[in-house]
Amino acid sequence: MKYTVLFLGLFLCLGCVSSKESASQQEIDALKTLVENKQIKAEFNWAKPVGFAAGVSGLERLLPNGSNANLIDLIGNPNHFIMDKDSITVYLPYYGRQFMTSVYGFNPGFNFKSNITKYTVRFKEKQQQYLLNFNASDDTDSYQFIYTLYVNGNCNLSVQSAKRSTISYEGNWKPI
Repeated sequence: MKYTVLFLGLFLCLGCVSSKESASQQEIDALKTLVENKQIKAEFNWAKPVGFAAGVSGLERLLPNGSNANLIDLIGNPNHFIMDKDSITVYLPYYGRQFMTSVYGFNPGFNFKSNITKYTVRFKEKQQQYLLNFNASDDTDSYQFIYTLYVNGNCNLSVQSAKRSTISYEGNWKPI
């Protein structure tokens, strides 16, 4: 009986070990070239607002099906983030706290085109990802972006605003 339990426990432990596939050097080089050329388009499936609906009940009923206050489904909701050389085009919904609501009028999301400044790039070899940090601004606000691109085509975008709470997006990137 002891051996059966031990065998099952060992079997379960071995079954839970994940196999991490490494990207080929060709895939890493292709992403490097894409990052150097700064011609990337992303579409996002999830929004992750920080502090959204904290202490407010009932807001979950206003969100798309399958969503909650911490993870909002964007599938079927048009959105994009385009980096084209030294400029970005942003069309993303926004969920979170706005500290100056009258400024945004009828456009509560992020919808602007801007040049980027303070651009830095870092490759994390262990995670096989590029971290792009940069700033941009529109007529009403200034933003800090942290754009993480993974070799497998996934990406994360974090947007910090001077007048809104931080929000992150998860999705997929492709070359433009």
